[in-house]
Amino acid sequence: MKLMIDDFPLATEDGPAPLPERPAATPRSTWIVALLIVLAAIVVRIYPSAGFTGVGFDEALYRDYVIKLDKVGLLGFPEICQLYLEDQRQPETITKLPPTRFLYIFTAWGWKQAEFGHAPPLVPRTPGFVDHDPALVSLHRVACLFSILGVIVAGLAAYRMLGSTSMLGVLALVGFAPVSIHMGQHALIDGFFAFWATMCLWMLWENLRRPNHPRLL
Repeated sequence: MKLMIDDFPLATEDGPAPLPERPAATPRSTWIVALLIVLAAIVVRIYPSAGFTGVGFDEALYRDYVIKLDKVGLLGFPEICQLYLEDQRQPETITKLPPTRFLYIFTAWGWKQAEFGHAPPLVPRTPGFVDHDPALVSLHRVACLFSILGVIVAGLAAYRMLGSTSMLGVLALVGFAPVSIHMGQHALIDGFFAFWATMCLWMLWENLRRPNHPRLL
């Protein structure tokens, strides 16, 4: 289907552009179906269905950053970055994820503080390490939470832009995307980034339609 520029009018000097025409009220059945899709998407992310249940290379790095942040605190974060730079300058080292992916690390650290306090890390390869190590579990839960929020935000953005029918389609596609489910079951940043990227695109669209709206800004 070819989209014309007139399908998405922007604001004019006379005021904000009108929203796309939709029925005055979305049928209750549509919201029920949307809720069921979201609930199913939550289940497939929380239920431990991942084929790989160990700790990947990237997951181990994120865990290490959370542990370091737990030791030195927020004021010591520049020291963590400095150690990373020194490590990367070594000729025999390999390329590693930088600690400057701060928001994901910080959110997992905050989750650890709230749930586990100052509990020490477990020794890798001990029985139950993946399910009980405070830093790794916190990273898992943050990734899972934002994978779920990403589904919801994608659906709401589709509803605002294109209506209720498109919302159901987007919820189904994003909610059961295999990569999204995989990321939600591991200590990986991709679902976290995807949530914020979707939020930025959605809010950009909203602000183009309603310039200088204080709440949207």
